[in-house]
Order: sequence, then structure tokens, then C-alpha cells
Amino acid sequence: MIENSETQNAFLAIVNTDFQALPSDPLIRLALGIWYENFVPNLEQLDTYISFARAGYVLERLLAFHCVTSDVRTKIKPRIKTLAEKLEPYFTILPISTTLELRDNCGDPLAHRWGLRDSLSFQIQSILPYQTRHYIHKNANATNMNLNESQNETLRRAVGGLNSWGCSVSQQCSILGISKNSLIGSQKSILISLKLSSQQSQRVQFINFIDEAIRAQFNNPDNIREFMRMPNKNSFFKGQTPISLIENGGVEQLRELSRRLWSQILGV
Repeated sequence: MIENSETQNAFLAIVNTDFQALPSDPLIRLALGIWYENFVPNLEQLDTYISFARAGYVLERLLAFHCVTSDVRTKIKPRIKTLAEKLEPYFTILPISTTLELRDNCGDPLAHRWGLRDSLSFQIQSILPYQTRHYIHKNANATNMNLNESQNETLRRAVGGLNSWGCSVSQQCSILGISKNSLIGSQKSILISLKLSSQQSQRVQFINFIDEAIRAQFNNPDNIREFMRMPNKNSFFKGQTPISLIENGGVEQLRELSRRLWSQILGV
């Protein structure tokens, strides 16, 4: 955990300022700290209902982006749980799945989840350029960053995601766009060592983005598996399950599913 007073001050400025009056700079500083500097905020200086709610909301917002490392996500989630517990005497935190279903009626679902009337939907636009793989942070040589994942590690994550969705080997091969023999042969090695084509690399990237989006919404492995295998009445799915849609589709189906899931979470 990196002790960063500048980032901590940015965090305090966010939770103690009306969002409508908040400039973008503190949010950018906090986003960079969480995404690329292993920053985990100190909650000791928070002592009001509104600061607890704003803190829980902004942390969940920033964890929803795919550039967050699993290590930072693991460290910050207990902070979010602590904030929810501090709010219990005043407000019941709704499950994320419930608030996402109410999105059309409540605007920003995460703000609604934390009992907030305003959100960071306007300021969130300012941090979008910093969460892409084209952005090189000053700490970009850190070994635990997704920016620097090797192809082997990225592919391993994608296969792990497909397994968590309950995909059979044949489904995994279809979604990855590779042969069954190649997948099984690579998994016998300590590292997956397939040489991927440009299109296969895109498939792997979008599989990881989709898996991260699902995990941003659900903690329970059963919920992750059920989401991908449950028929969806949304016009994009047309009654199909997410797995069947991407299993029988190409890169564009993976791209669009990723885009829709992240847009739903981020409210953009």
C-alpha cells in the first residue's frame, strides 16, 4: 500500500464536497492512485453520514473499471464493507444487482445504491482517458499492472474467466477462436503458450473485460456463472444467454457485450 498524502487529500475533498461543485482534478488524482499506485484510502477522518455514502459510492465507481488490479480490489472491498456498516443506522445499502435493474428510473445506479441524490456522472468523463491501455502511467513498470501483462498471463485470465462462467471446453474454444487440441495442449504446460493471432488477442481482451465487469457487480461465483448462463430479455440478447450469444458470434459480439456491461456499471 502506497502512503500518498496528495491522493488521500483528494479522496477527502471528494467525500466532503457536493458533487455538483466538485472539480475534476481530485477525482483524476484518486483514480490514478487507485488504478496505478496501489492506493487504499484511510477512512479514519470520515465522520458523517454523507461522507460515508460518498466514499462508498466513489470507491465502487473506481473499482468498476477494468484497469484495477486484483490486489487493490481485494484491499479496498473491506473498506467499502466498513462504509456500508457505518451507514446501517441510517440507510440500507441495496444490492448492486437490484439497483442496476432500476437504472432507467434512478439514473446512476451506484449513487442510488448509496442513497445519494447526485452523482459523478459528469466528472467521470474526465477520467476515462486514463483507464485505457494507451495511457502510460509514471509507474507503468510495476509488475502487477494489467498494462504490462504478458500474452500468457492475459490468456490464462481469459481461460479462468470462461471456466468461472461454466463453459465447456468446446465453448471455450469457440469463444476464444482456437482449436480444441491447441487449448488442451497449452493447459498441460505450466504457462499457456499459444501464439495468438490479432483477432484471437482481441477476443481474449474482451473476455477479460467482460469477466471484470461481471465481477464488479457480483462477488458470489454462483452469481457470475448464473448471469452468463441465464436467458436475457434485453433486445441485444433477444432471449439468448450471454454465453450462447458470444459462443456463436465473432469479435463484435464480444466487444458489444463488454461495452454494454461497462456502460451499465459506469453510467456513461
